[in-house]
Amino acid sequence: MPGVDRELHRTTPDLLAAIKLVSVAHQPWPLFVHGPAGSGKTCGSLAICDCVTKSTYTTLEDIADAVVNYAAPVIWEQAVAAELAVLDEIGMRAKSNDLHYTSLKKFADLRYGKATIYISNAEPEQIADLYDDRIASRLLCGSIVHVGGNDRRRTG
Repeated sequence: MPGVDRELHRTTPDLLAAIKLVSVAHQPWPLFVHGPAGSGKTCGSLAICDCVTKSTYTTLEDIADAVVNYAAPVIWEQAVAAELAVLDEIGMRAKSNDLHYTSLKKFADLRYGKATIYISNAEPEQIADLYDDRIASRLLCGSIVHVGGNDRRRTG
């Protein structure tokens, strides 16, 4: 992702600790990372991707666009093949549409039991309201970490 400072040393201690716990099977996958905009969720997750040979990063909007533009097979192949997959921008709208719902459900189903990080500004208890209980169950069945702090984009 261009323009994102993804140096591992800038990753928040809470996110690093959660990654270590799921990596050594002390906590279950997936990892649901949530917090306010600019708090370092994406930066930290991308830094982790840099440490994994076969990783993939995408956004919910990207996979929905791929479905509409007939590029979806590549997205799904990457999702299945990756040792670690990161899906960002979950719940970025007040209401989800059918395309986002279906794309998110398929991604979560393909990644079930695999190392996956879901990133959202929405709190865990909001996910069922934004999507439904099935999506909430898939995204929140593993480990959950809150990344807090000020918007690093605004504070420099």
